[in-house]
Formats: sequence, C-alpha cells, structure tokens
Amino acid sequence: MLSTLVSRPGSRIGAWTLALGAAAALLLAGCAKKADEGSSAPPPGSQQASSTTPSGSHADGDRLAAAAKALQDEFTTPTSAFHFACRSKSGDSLMTVEADVSQETMTVVSGQGDKKETNAVQKAMGEGWTTMAALPVNSALLGPLASMAYASPVTRSAGFETLPTGSAERFDFNTAEASGTNREALDAVSKMTGFTRVQGSAWVDKLNNHLVKYSLDSELKGKDGKLRTEHFEGQVTPAAK
Repeated sequence: MLSTLVSRPGSRIGAWTLALGAAAALLLAGCAKKADEGSSAPPPGSQQASSTTPSGSHADGDRLAAAAKALQDEFTTPTSAFHFACRSKSGDSLMTVEADVSQETMTVVSGQGDKKETNAVQKAMGEGWTTMAALPVNSALLGPLASMAYASPVTRSAGFETLPTGSAERFDFNTAEASGTNREALDAVSKMTGFTRVQGSAWVDKLNNHLVKYSLDSELKGKDGKLRTEHFEGQVTPAAK
C-alpha cells in the first residue's frame, strides 16, 4: 500500500519515508505469514490469543492499513466533501497541510515553518485534476503511514469513540510491548529501516471505513547512531457549510 504513494519533489521526508514504508510493509507481511503458519495448529487444550490483547492482531493492522488506503483514495477520486488537517514535528521543524476537498474542487495549503503554499484545482481541468494538489497531502501522509505499517503486528482495536465525523473505531499501537514473533518481526524491520519505536492511536470511521484521525510518535536511529523522534497528527472533519 505505501509503495504506491507519490512523494512531493524536494520533500524532506518523501522518498526516505516511502522506502521505509515499503520495506516495513513487505517484511511485516512475511513475518506475519510465518507466524500464522506456525500457529495454525495449537497444542490440544491451548487457547488462541485474543485480538485485543497487548500482543495485537495482524487482522487489526490490516484493517487499519485498508482504512488508510481508503483515505488516500479520497484525495485521488473524491466521493464526498471534507476538511483534512495534519502536522508533523521533528525538533524545530514543523510541517503542516490543510486540504478542503469536494467532488468538484480541491484546495491545499501546505507549509514548512513560516512559508505557505496554496494549490487550488477544479474537476473541470480534466482527468487527473487532483494530482498536483494532492502531492503535499500524499507527502504528509508518508511518515505516519510508514510508522503505522511498522507497528502493524501490535495494532489492536480499543473500542469506539465519537468524533466530528461520527462513530469511529480506535486502534492503539506501542511497539515497546511486542513479544515473541511480533518482536522478531519488528527487530527484522528495524535493522533495515532504522525504526526503533512507534506509539500512538488511529481512528477509523465506522460508516465508511476511512482513516479519520491519527496521533503518534515515531523514533528512528540514523546511520550515525543518533535517535530522531517525530510527532504526527491529522484529522478529517466535515466540510464547512
């Protein structure tokens, strides 16, 4: 899923996070399959772990990934009107994106620090009309979605909450809680990507199964051995009337 994203030229996190997300998704899928095969025939008298235990559930991680893809699709082919706002912060660097989307128009305001850029497009512009305006949104989503892919083995449902968009299922994840095959999967991905920890939550709309909110912290180790943390948050709200 993450490997299909388009990164904005010159983006600070675009190509770098794209590679991390693709590697994480592929490795975790392989480790999940191995774990599933190994647990397909539990010993007599044993009990399967609940999908809501701290160890998480690959099924929950898959559902969250599908919801994230559904949100991405809304920026390619809008089916409704909504507002989306997100931000990412690493050290003193702050990046923000706000998008007003409808089936006929899309206006995106992206910024880094005090610099702002506005891109407005209309469906009347023809096929692919959303492409240029959606680039900053796709770039902004790369970091949090790559982080969610890494945390997939420990993602678990945490019930429902009411958001401005309606009832939403909450998913929690904290890779520090991983153990057993989940820990092995995360350690394998960490060696390739530098991810060391991801913790946070994401919310999926109950009605249309779209990702509508996320708040998470991601920690990575650079080639120099130094740890870098980044905070991501974003939310979909109803379009202004």
